[in-house]
Amino acid sequence: DLLQPDLIYNTNRGLPLSPGVKVCIALGMYGGGHFQRIAGLCGGVSQFAARQALVDVTDALLGHRKEFIFMPSIKEMEETADMMWHRFHLPRFALAVDGVMLRFQDAPRKLPPGKHQQQFWCRKQFYAINARVVG
Repeated sequence: DLLQPDLIYNTNRGLPLSPGVKVCIALGMYGGGHFQRIAGLCGGVSQFAARQALVDVTDALLGHRKEFIFMPSIKEMEETADMMWHRFHLPRFALAVDGVMLRFQDAPRKLPPGKHQQQFWCRKQFYAINARVVG
């Protein structure tokens, strides 16, 4: 819903990709490291359409970066680096990014309206949700 206004292509020509399809193609390339041709084949579109979907989704995400990405101040980074040195002996270590697939034991239940179990099926062939931590 957040990216939908940025991803709608208003035209009376052809059959433009829906925002959902664009996001799925882009996520496939982000998460799988696939080439555009492979992402296009998996998404049922041409290599050019896969590339354009990736560009559109990336631009839409970058348009919202100020809402979600906050960098620490120099003082906060220095404090974190000092703490990381004293606790773990990691020199000049102030920032980190990590991601993990949180696996569900069973298929998700009691989902809100508009959400479906299949949306939580990951490329590793089990139900999961992808979590990213930036600190």
